[in-house]
Amino acid sequence: MRKLILSFLLLLFFVNLSAQRIADVLAEMPENIVPTLTEQNKRALLEDSTVTVVPTILGQIRRVDYRDDYIMLQTSAVGSTQIQLLETNVEDEAVICVIQTVCGPACNSNITFYDSNWEQIVEPGFLPEITADHFVTHLPNGDAYVKVETLLPDICPVSALFDENGHLVMKLDVDNYLSSEMKKEFDQSFSLKDLILKWDGQSFR
Repeated sequence: MRKLILSFLLLLFFVNLSAQRIADVLAEMPENIVPTLTEQNKRALLEDSTVTVVPTILGQIRRVDYRDDYIMLQTSAVGSTQIQLLETNVEDEAVICVIQTVCGPACNSNITFYDSNWEQIVEPGFLPEITADHFVTHLPNGDAYVKVETLLPDICPVSALFDENGHLVMKLDVDNYLSSEMKKEFDQSFSLKDLILKWDGQSFR
C-alpha cells in the first residue's frame, strides 16, 4: 500500500511539473508580447480553472485554450495570441513560438520564435518558405491556364493555429480577402486546402 501511495504521489508530482511548463514560460514573458496582461492576470488565468476572462485597461482578455505546453488568449475582438512551447533535440532546451493574429476582416498571423530566456531568434529557419501554391489545388474541370498568382497578385493573409496535437495549421484567408467577383473566378479553377506542418525537434516540416 505504501508503494502504491508513493507511486501515486510521484505521478501527481510529474503531472503538476508538466502542467507548470507553460505557466513558467508566461511568468517570464516580456510585457510587449501581451502588453495589458498583468502578473495578477497571469496568475488568475493559469492557477484558477474557473477564471477564463480577466479585465485589462484596454478591455478583456479571454483564455481560449490551455494545455501543458500551450495557451491561446483572445486579446481583443479582432486579435489573439498563441504561445506554444516546442521541445528540441537538445536536452533541457526549448523554443517558444508566439503567434499573434489580427483579423480585419481577413485574418493574418505573425509568427515569431524565442529561446527559453525570451530572446528572439532571428531568421531561425524553423519555417519553410510558404507561398499561395501551398494552399491551392487546381480543379480538374478548371481553366488549366489560370495561375493562382494572377488572382492573388500580392501577399494574401495567412492565419496560423496550433491544433490539439501541436501541429501548425495554416490557412489562406481568401474568403475575406478577395472581392466577390474575384472569389467566384478563383473558385472556378482552384480549391483551398490547409497547410499542416509538424515540428520535428528542429523545424516545422
